[in-house]
Amino acid sequence: MTTDFALDWIERQVQVRAYNGGFEPGRGDDGLARLGDLRPLLVAASMLDDPIEITVLVRMLDMDARQLAQPLARAVTHGHLQQFRRNGDAYCRFSDYDVKRLAGASLKPAVRTALHRRAAEALARSAQARSQAGAAAIARHWEGAGDKALALRWWRTAGERAVVENAPAVGIAHLRRGLALCEGAERRISSSDELAILSQLGPLEAQLNGSGSDAVSAVYARCFEIAGELDLSATAAGFDVLWGLIAWVLVHGRVESGLDLAGKLLRSAEAGADTAQLVIAHRICGLASMLAGRLGDARAAFDAVIRHYDYGRHALQRFRYASDQAALALALRAWSEAIAGMSEASERSTVAALDHTERLQHPHTSAHVMCVLAARAQTLGLRTPAALMATAGRALARLHHFPYWEAWADIILGWHESARHPQRGAERVNRAIAAYRDTGAGQALPYAYLLSAELAIAAGDLRAGEADIEAGLEAATAHGVRMFDSALLHAKARILPAGRERRAVFDRASDVARQHGALLFLRQIDAALIKGS
Repeated sequence: MTTDFALDWIERQVQVRAYNGGFEPGRGDDGLARLGDLRPLLVAASMLDDPIEITVLVRMLDMDARQLAQPLARAVTHGHLQQFRRNGDAYCRFSDYDVKRLAGASLKPAVRTALHRRAAEALARSAQARSQAGAAAIARHWEGAGDKALALRWWRTAGERAVVENAPAVGIAHLRRGLALCEGAERRISSSDELAILSQLGPLEAQLNGSGSDAVSAVYARCFEIAGELDLSATAAGFDVLWGLIAWVLVHGRVESGLDLAGKLLRSAEAGADTAQLVIAHRICGLASMLAGRLGDARAAFDAVIRHYDYGRHALQRFRYASDQAALALALRAWSEAIAGMSEASERSTVAALDHTERLQHPHTSAHVMCVLAARAQTLGLRTPAALMATAGRALARLHHFPYWEAWADIILGWHESARHPQRGAERVNRAIAAYRDTGAGQALPYAYLLSAELAIAAGDLRAGEADIEAGLEAATAHGVRMFDSALLHAKARILPAGRERRAVFDRASDVARQHGALLFLRQIDAALIKGS
């Protein structure tokens, strides 16, 4: 650029139509003519969001900063722009938004498309590209430039950045904006690209709305439409989709299907020898095994997670998969060890889970871990620790809008409240069960009905207790969640009159507890038998 104001290139590129509106009547303005030779600069600046980084404007116009200094100063003098510095960098913003609107409205479509491209390229080279807002701005410019593939790439990047910034709702909005590019008759986005963005969207929707929600169901239903007969575990995006599908299946309470899919995921991870995938696969296998009542298998899987996990390489998984896998493995291992009667090991795992979670400072991991550990404390009858952890989990869930964990925490808090206010506690548990069902989940229903039954029995309402037990056993059968079968059968035996049927239910409860390795429940059953003999 060699002209005095270095604006001849812009004038040639930024062709403008005559436009005589946009200012308040009576001000004596004649539209764009009022802007004189500053018109091209202001038109270009109008393409960028305020505040405008001067270096971005310089790159967009392919100019030298010194060449732009004089026209910028004149634009400030005329009251069109304001200049300022922030953290040592130079910025400007429009002080007269009628001018910005007028300048932007004057562009011919072809020129607007060209400037969108230049703006996207300039922003991508700036520090703004490292934030979710900057990435979203670049994506919008690529949309304006008509490049769907690059727009999709940057919407995905914006989604990733939003997750790192703990803004899942913003991330969902960015990813859904990208998905919109995949729709319509003129879609030019490959199915693999759509699958990749869906693999990001699923965990975020699960984090914000619960894995059983309609939004999550719609994401994974679309994944199956795209995948067809493809091997979902063959690519990174496919692996993520398969993992998300398993999480969705398990939260819905379809444990047998979850076990089959988890085995497939683990075989894929083992074949690839990818430690990051091994951590993910072992954790989901552990959860599926635990829900199925295979406590020994579950602990072995959680041990494998800890064995393969590396903080430096894998800590960022909490952003991609909604929660940190090691923290979840430790918390779930603590609960499974408690049910297995391994009290000292359970305490060590609890402390390790809390220490690791505190180090991460990740809200969804914290809510998840606190609610699991609250359930572990409740299972052991530890009212104060259960209440403290459930309260912490609920506070995080309400602050960050995690309805699944809020409902889970309320179930345990209702159980705790019943010690002082039996009726109020029971009502709270029932409300929480309804709220939990509203998330589309079925995974914790046997556990929730077990707590409700215990409260009813303690209050002397055996009819309500029996109804809750039957509902819990029915949910366990329907969903394949077998880990509380022996505890539910134990509760059922306690309300039966003395006799052969009662003894048979006690024996069945003992057999199931032994089969599952649930020594805590077995000891409780044996104690009840001794007391009743």
